[in-house]
Amino acid sequence: MAHTSLSVGNGGLIRFWEDIWLGDAPLSISFPQLYRLTLAHNVSISSMISSMSPSLSWDFKFFQDLNDRECCGLVSLLARLEGVSLRVHIPDRRTWLADSLGTFSFFGKMIDCSDIPIFVPFALIWKADVPLKVRFFAWSVVHKRINTNELFQRRRPYLLLSPQWCIMSKSDSENIDHLFVHCPVARWIWCKLFGIGGESWVMPDCVAKLFHIKFWGLGRSKKAVVIWKCAFLAVFWVLWIEKTLRIFDNRESSLVDLWDKVYFLGSFWAHSSKVLRDIPLFVLRSNWRAVCC
Repeated sequence: MAHTSLSVGNGGLIRFWEDIWLGDAPLSISFPQLYRLTLAHNVSISSMISSMSPSLSWDFKFFQDLNDRECCGLVSLLARLEGVSLRVHIPDRRTWLADSLGTFSFFGKMIDCSDIPIFVPFALIWKADVPLKVRFFAWSVVHKRINTNELFQRRRPYLLLSPQWCIMSKSDSENIDHLFVHCPVARWIWCKLFGIGGESWVMPDCVAKLFHIKFWGLGRSKKAVVIWKCAFLAVFWVLWIEKTLRIFDNRESSLVDLWDKVYFLGSFWAHSSKVLRDIPLFVLRSNWRAVCC
């Protein structure tokens, strides 16, 4: 948390690798190579100690022997831990930091949100007329919380999962930004979607920026907004389903078939909204721009 610091007591609550308690950054960031080699993720400081003698004895639970470079990192880590001592009868606690004048204002700390990023397109996801599971999925995508090869590899660094392989493009690394933005399959579908409004877009470098695009190619009417939200989220859903089918069922759809699925789902979801409920589904599926006029 911003404006707070961790005070080490018995080491039972503060996480050894993930919390900021020794220096200006978590030890997992300061020593990433060692963090990848330990089995002790999300464990407390006290769990990393094998002996409570005056000079603490640390057990880092590495799952393999260290090479020369990793040994140098371990020496640096031990040097930083040399002055650490635990107070057995005092629990860990979090303290608020004073401001530049040496005073503390709870209200001031609460309203100072200048360094907290605000996710602008909240309504694009949670107010879209799509199934709830699709909204949750889109929220997970934009926060990079879905399981791609890259994320699996970070969680299980001792397994070789070929993170450089994308089942959609048959090349490149499979991460969220590649799968939904840079993959040739994804780019082709996005070009088709933006092309409906006669627009040609240069795709952003990440998924989060893609959610910030304000597209008025279908117009600014309520109908146009509803259709755009549904079609936009349909792209993510269709790409994810296609990836799943290629991995588990060995089934591969053509680009035209994928676009037809996006167009159908976008029309079907939009048809359930109050704004478009009176328009027949076959009319909605025939021409989005005509419906929005």
